[in-house]
Amino acid sequence: MQRIDGRPSAWKITNLSSCSKRGVIPRTVSSIASSSMMASMQATGRNAPCPCGSGKKYKQCCIPNSLGFHRSTVAREHFNRAVSLHGKGHFAEAIKLYEAALAADLTLAQAHANLGSAFSSLARFEDAIQSYSNAIALAPESAILWSNLGLAQQQIARYQEAENSLRTAISLAPNLGIAHHNFARLLQLQDRIDEAIVSYSTALSYQADDVQAHHNLGMLMEQTGHIEEARLHYQAALTISPTFIPAHRALADIAMRTVPLWHVPMMNDVGRNEAYQAALSRAVTPGSVVFEIGTGSGLLAMMAAKLGAETVVTCEADATIAETAIEVIKRNGYTSKIHVVPVHSSDIHIGDQLPRSPDVFVSEVFSSELLGEHVLGAIEDAKRRILAPTTKIIPQAASIMIALVGGDSLCDNLFVGDVCDFDLRPFNSIIPKRQPLAREDLTPQLLSDPVEAFSFDFRRQTAWAGQTKSIEISATRDGKCVGILQWIRVYLDDKSTFENAPDNRAAAASWTRSVYLFSEPTMLQRGDVATVLGTHNRNCPWFVLEKLKQPSRQIAANAT
Repeated sequence: MQRIDGRPSAWKITNLSSCSKRGVIPRTVSSIASSSMMASMQATGRNAPCPCGSGKKYKQCCIPNSLGFHRSTVAREHFNRAVSLHGKGHFAEAIKLYEAALAADLTLAQAHANLGSAFSSLARFEDAIQSYSNAIALAPESAILWSNLGLAQQQIARYQEAENSLRTAISLAPNLGIAHHNFARLLQLQDRIDEAIVSYSTALSYQADDVQAHHNLGMLMEQTGHIEEARLHYQAALTISPTFIPAHRALADIAMRTVPLWHVPMMNDVGRNEAYQAALSRAVTPGSVVFEIGTGSGLLAMMAAKLGAETVVTCEADATIAETAIEVIKRNGYTSKIHVVPVHSSDIHIGDQLPRSPDVFVSEVFSSELLGEHVLGAIEDAKRRILAPTTKIIPQAASIMIALVGGDSLCDNLFVGDVCDFDLRPFNSIIPKRQPLAREDLTPQLLSDPVEAFSFDFRRQTAWAGQTKSIEISATRDGKCVGILQWIRVYLDDKSTFENAPDNRAAAASWTRSVYLFSEPTMLQRGDVATVLGTHNRNCPWFVLEKLKQPSRQIAANAT
């Protein structure tokens, strides 16, 4: 079920007098009836003439049937004290005083309503429902009471009753934003997503500063794939309430998915940037048309423009990144040459965004395992529809590299053994078998030569299928092996190659290395042979130890 953050604001104390007239709803429908307001009301003595003009004493006339709490001094005093405690969050004490007020005058609709609010604040929803129902019996035209009743009913999954109550609230006061909010929340709890989106939007049309409505609508937009609309609603929530943590977290989650943290080190990766710039300098000539997949910051596009390209068309599927790249390109003075198109590369067409087949095609949409950003499908599509046989492709090829790896620092960070004289090894069975190796302070120790597990020739090949194969890797030194280290090698052109090999310890790196763990650390000797099962499904590679041949141990065993 979709998570819904935040307790709805309708649990606050209700001011019935401001909500009793149909269609006349103040902007804040949950104000607290103040003690000073109560004190300004004139009390009538029990033996005084009844204010109704009957000529009878008040105690013999209207006091038994009083409809206003100001007619009972005792009820008024209890009620005012309850309101004060309620406003300070002392709900249990407030409940006792509300009940005392009702014992003096059972017809106080305001006391029933506030009692329901106090019960709800303590999650006593059955009691809240009864109190709201009592209040509604005395003030059936109060839309806010029906809304609060519906909210209490939905808290204990009485969804049909809640829907009936909330529909009644909306029929009594169509412009009561909190009723639409509570109805939207009910729909959201039942996964009636499209209806909930409409109801939250309606709530915001009447109550634009509803922080929780913006947040919950953002969640629904995100759930239905409308990321930009979700982002706008989260930002609206923070404009209203800068300290609303759920919206901060939601925006951070979106940023982590659309603009992951690796973007900054990638832009600052000197080796990568120099390799791309060198390859572009050999490919771009004055008048060149350049096509790029994955604009990012606009760095590669600006390199091409600076090298003399006549036109650079670059596409970026994420709208926020595309907008930011446009600003970056404008700041650097290349707007006339570079055209950022905020679409997926499959939506780029010659004669539309591109004037003709490009002279140069450049991309940097490689993940740390090479294939994670659907790069193969993007290049296949570009070669089929857009590129000419003479188009220069940068990079022209790439490989997934592996090697056996060990080292004490790796072992201590990837496996657990004896700790404080306790054997914790069973915990190793539940840790992820693929671990990103992002920490540069760890020192991986290669126990074999690098091996090219899978290679992809973007210049000569037009399509790629998934692969599975066994790969034999010979240990070249003794050591404790934790698993298989994986990195990538990119061939920009015939002269420039870049890889994030273990010995390339850059201060800022675009890609991280990964370790595919053995079931446990294993001592290897030079000459041992590990057979690794390698596979990729075009989007993700994986490596598993199939078997291990250790000739030296076999010789030692035979000798004994």
